[in-house]
Amino acid sequence: VGLSLAAYIAERRRQKAALRVAAIAFECQEGMLITDAHGREVTVLIAGHQDQGRYTTQWEGNDTTGKTMPAGTYLSVLEVDGRVVKAQRIVRM
Repeated sequence: VGLSLAAYIAERRRQKAALRVAAIAFECQEGMLITDAHGREVTVLIAGHQDQGRYTTQWEGNDTTGKTMPAGTYLSVLEVDGRVVKAQRIVRM
């Protein structure tokens, strides 16, 4: 049995939305944030001290106010003791 047109459209929207989420794995003790390509803070994913270990978080493409960010290049930035120890490029389409 095939999908109705409405069900097909809803499923395609769900799939496209899933493609807009960046999953980020990291080892952390302090914080992780998202910046734009110019280094301006977009949002903070993890704030404050974390127990040492492996973590996974997601960035759904929104800034701190919930506004959807436009397509472009962003960075996930891992900080320890206020220093950037790792940055990973995220391309948002």
